[in-house]
Amino acid sequence: MTEEVLLAESKQLKLEELGHQLQLARQAKELSQQDVSNTLRLSLKQISDLENNNFSSLPEPMVTRGFIRNYARLLGLDAEPLLAAYRAQVPDRLPDSIVTQSSIRYEMPVKQSRLSFKFILIALIFISAILMWYFNASHSTKVLSEKHSVTSFNQNLTTTLPEVALPLAERMSDATSGTEIALPPMTNSTTPIAQQSPLISDKSSSKPEDEAKPEPKPSSLVAKTVSITCTEATWIQVKDKMGKVVVEKKIAAGASESFEGDAPLRVRIGNAKATQITFAGKPVDLVAVTEKNVARLILE
Repeated sequence: MTEEVLLAESKQLKLEELGHQLQLARQAKELSQQDVSNTLRLSLKQISDLENNNFSSLPEPMVTRGFIRNYARLLGLDAEPLLAAYRAQVPDRLPDSIVTQSSIRYEMPVKQSRLSFKFILIALIFISAILMWYFNASHSTKVLSEKHSVTSFNQNLTTTLPEVALPLAERMSDATSGTEIALPPMTNSTTPIAQQSPLISDKSSSKPEDEAKPEPKPSSLVAKTVSITCTEATWIQVKDKMGKVVVEKKIAAGASESFEGDAPLRVRIGNAKATQITFAGKPVDLVAVTEKNVARLILE
């Protein structure tokens, strides 16, 4: 009896009663919203919106009419009165308006952003290519200018540098290379050869005896004799003007030593109080140069 009453009431149904009618039929079938969701593959929210007449939250009218039709078949109701009540209050919307609205909200920004990204990428590639070309061109121009400047500098250097004057011997050799030197004619005059030819040095006319004579050494470089007499054992060291050790030895008590060396001579005596020294035949006073029985003096 309940299903017949529902079928009769659905023929004269208002929009606000549409959802209530579906809810009553579901409860009469002892079905839960989860059972309907599992069968019709609808979400629990969509089923709740249908039963509470919240059609503004549902998809477009064509899709919502499909929900109503499938729900009515599941409950065993006549779907036409329910659809008629829905059509009377919710007219169909043009599909173009949906496409237009969705294209403005979702599609256009994506396409525009993709186009902007492509444009920016192309612009960056183009700018990079221009910069690389400019860098290569400037670098090659700089290298060419440096090569040109170096070449011009070398040319200017070779043209502006003065000719170096050669020594007299080299200039004479260059001038006489490939030619014969004309010797002065032989004459019967009694003029010495050294006076006839200016090319012969005056040194050739000097006597061999003059060249063989050794040059006298300065008085400071003449080797002089040093004599030492010791009353006690002492130690002595003598260095010549070049710092070479002439004598370095220990002299026994009562002994005398003599040696020669190039003055000035640097002498160091270990036991100065028991030592007497003569240089070039003259006695040397050791008292003034002795400290702690060690004498240090220079003989010139």
